[in-house]
Amino acid sequence: MPCVFRRAPDAGDLIFCFHGLTLLAMPRFARHRLTAAATLLGLAANVQALDLSGLSKDVQPCDDFYAFVNGNWEAATELPASRARIGSFEQLRQSNDALLEKSLTELADKPSLQTTPGLKLIAAYFSSGMDEAAIEARGLTSITPLLNRIDGLQRREDLPALLALLNRSGIHAPLAFSVQPDRKDTRRNVLSLSQSGLGLPDRDDYFRNDERTRTVSAAYRLFAKTVLAASGRPATDAELDAVIAFETQLAEATRERAKLRDPNASYNPMSPAELAAAAPGVDWSAYLAVLTAGAKLPQRFIVGQPEFATRVAKLAADTPLPVWRQYLALRVLDAAAPRLPKAYATAAFEYRGKTITA
Repeated sequence: MPCVFRRAPDAGDLIFCFHGLTLLAMPRFARHRLTAAATLLGLAANVQALDLSGLSKDVQPCDDFYAFVNGNWEAATELPASRARIGSFEQLRQSNDALLEKSLTELADKPSLQTTPGLKLIAAYFSSGMDEAAIEARGLTSITPLLNRIDGLQRREDLPALLALLNRSGIHAPLAFSVQPDRKDTRRNVLSLSQSGLGLPDRDDYFRNDERTRTVSAAYRLFAKTVLAASGRPATDAELDAVIAFETQLAEATRERAKLRDPNASYNPMSPAELAAAAPGVDWSAYLAVLTAGAKLPQRFIVGQPEFATRVAKLAADTPLPVWRQYLALRVLDAAAPRLPKAYATAAFEYRGKTITA
């Protein structure tokens, strides 16, 4: 069937068909643009840059379009052991990474090219990440101050300041924060607090019991056990159960992804007093004081999911401190694992790079 255009039944939209397939509906547009589009698409099969070798000749596109488009490619392509996924976009990324690595290696190897403070910083950062022997030798020194603060948590009233310190260090456990333009007044920036802090990919993974969820949950448990033991904090099965139970309580108060689509539901301006009333059990003023590095406390900020803040406050008041220490240490190790020695990076890849994306 040749390329054809026809008017949609309900009005001025045009339906474009190509080899019998309805591809898209589009509003009426200028005739010269329509002609150009038809010409380009009609010639597409003859353009060498369009690779049709992956299309299946055994599957009809109207029966299974995915298999029609990808069948031959999937049958002929093997996933490398070192990668979690492969595809055209991954190949583009690999090519781009190769170009970047070549440029950065040259920059790091030739100090004469480091003509600005920024270029010197880039060269030093790149070299630090490529020197695997130095990474192994440094061990956990980059995160030792954070781990020491967590190990030293002995009083419940010290928890808010610790959570804020972790936030400022890029650890979203269990809250995440950001500073961004106010969605309803873009002339100013506003502090926002939101739900975070889960080790499984989605809050539903704490409650489903299908085979894939069980596989992911077992992989997360192994990951947690591995990195905690490697850091000198071995966890018993009972202690891991307590951490998972703690995260499950967070998950119960975590909004589902579909509900996060409502921007108004995640826009809840509050003052420190209002947050304290909605989520008693945490000294939010102490939290905000450390989060803002001693600056004047914001009198208005956005709380994305107030019910999650309420749950965090309840856990702050009720959960034994040893569980908090183990949970927070795990979150730090999880966040830093790809840049830590091989034992941590490998564990992170096995869990996040392979099991989750399988």
